[in-house]
Amino acid sequence: MRPQLKRLIVAGVELIGIALLTRSVGLGCQEPTVTPSEPPQSSVGKCSTKLERAVLLHKEEPEYPSDLRQKKVKGVVILEGIIATDGTVGDIRVLKNPDEGLTAAAIAAFRRYLYKPARCEGRPVRVYVSLTSRFGVAK
Repeated sequence: MRPQLKRLIVAGVELIGIALLTRSVGLGCQEPTVTPSEPPQSSVGKCSTKLERAVLLHKEEPEYPSDLRQKKVKGVVILEGIIATDGTVGDIRVLKNPDEGLTAAAIAAFRRYLYKPARCEGRPVRVYVSLTSRFGVAK
């Protein structure tokens, strides 16, 4: 008898057997750094004049899952997302995934970030942003 696999679609990629949105309680993670990145060739962030960068208004620290901290699971999670025209972060994509629990904690925190949106010719535009969260790892 084969176990049933859960399916989850994140940023257009189907992940099988991975629960990314679970959230555990814990403390002690390194402060994440957010660095706006240049967008790849797409409609996101294209601007014929100077692009006004997005400004971080609110960030949440990812919670280091207590069970993983006790097991001394460490790692660096790297995520990429899109800052929407309303300043919320969406379309999150995992670039580096050392552990599912750490990644879930980083994603949960990244979803709660809020930005003053980037602007092109006075209008809000979507831009890419990356987030690096360090759990038990020095910079």
